[in-house]
Amino acid sequence: MIKSILHFGRRRRALSATLVGVTLAAIGGVALATGASSPNQTESMLAPSFEASKATSVSASDAEAFALLRRPSTTTMSASLAKDLSQNPMYTKFGANTELARLASPEGATPQIWVVPGNGGLCLFVRYSADDGGSTCQASSGARAGYLNILRSNSDGSTTVIGLAPDSVADAHLETSTGTVNAPVANNIYAFNSVTGGKQLVVGAMKLALP
Repeated sequence: MIKSILHFGRRRRALSATLVGVTLAAIGGVALATGASSPNQTESMLAPSFEASKATSVSASDAEAFALLRRPSTTTMSASLAKDLSQNPMYTKFGANTELARLASPEGATPQIWVVPGNGGLCLFVRYSADDGGSTCQASSGARAGYLNILRSNSDGSTTVIGLAPDSVADAHLETSTGTVNAPVANNIYAFNSVTGGKQLVVGAMKLALP
């Protein structure tokens, strides 16, 4: 199976020319298939084998799991970014609809963190600048279990992990070579910034080894 953590670095070409999420290297496979390699995950959490129709609303099960998705969107994704993501094969595979996107990070903050609902799936997009960002998608069952996350390699050798956690999870944990780092969950998002020696990510009952 394919791990859900995607690795991405600084992109030197424009986002419109290089669709973020397509050119990224998934750990253990291609970015399009994002089911996590974990004994806790079932086949129902894997990417759909067919292209889903575009979502027209947030699913009741996803809204129940994530308070962020129960609140109305107060910020609209820019037209250029929405167009780029809508053309991303990973987003069309999951039926992701950028018109339903929720900005999970504070207005004007860097990075921008977007959660994009799909048809049976959810996508996470993290944007540091116009040419630096990454994206991944998961089946809704996988996202609700804590498998929707992105890993970023920093220039100093450290890593940043950003992910989505359900309402039932108050803190995420990152086990490192020197101990455990904790990150509070706010707006259903957790972030571990510039951590070295990361070994395993723990979100609720989900445990996922880092590369």
